[in-house]
Amino acid sequence: MRMRRYGVGLGLVLVAGLLTGCSPQVCGGITLSRNEVGQLMAVMEKCRGEIEYVSLSEHSGRERVKHGEWTVDELDDGSHELNLETGTPTWKASNPWQPLKPGVMYTIGAWDEGQSWSLGALTFTVEALTKLKPGLVLGSKSQNGQNVLVPEPLEKFKKVSCGG
Repeated sequence: MRMRRYGVGLGLVLVAGLLTGCSPQVCGGITLSRNEVGQLMAVMEKCRGEIEYVSLSEHSGRERVKHGEWTVDELDDGSHELNLETGTPTWKASNPWQPLKPGVMYTIGAWDEGQSWSLGALTFTVEALTKLKPGLVLGSKSQNGQNVLVPEPLEKFKKVSCGG
């Protein structure tokens, strides 16, 4: 009986290790903002690890349709921005930007090629972006038991992203 309990316990530890081993380590955060001319910006706070690409995709039934993908050679720890509409010198578009459509769910995230590190991901609609302006990013808060996307100060995002 005692051996069986240890066997079951060891089995649970191994399964838990396998499940958590498949997920990338979150090493910061990613969100969205707008620049001074209203263009959509990915805003990232990288705390450690490696990040090599940002991907923007549409949820279309069971499929994900890419609306843009950008790669970077090296991303230092700290704050970074990527203009999703025009690009930036640091980021190379491997899949060019496609305009977003109202009423559609999108996800933006940042990872390394091996999927070991991630800045997490943000799921949103165009409608959630309407109140964004420079200095505000898309954040979430709990409202009636559900997470709702709301504009919040950039400084709050930076502080929370690295556990501060």
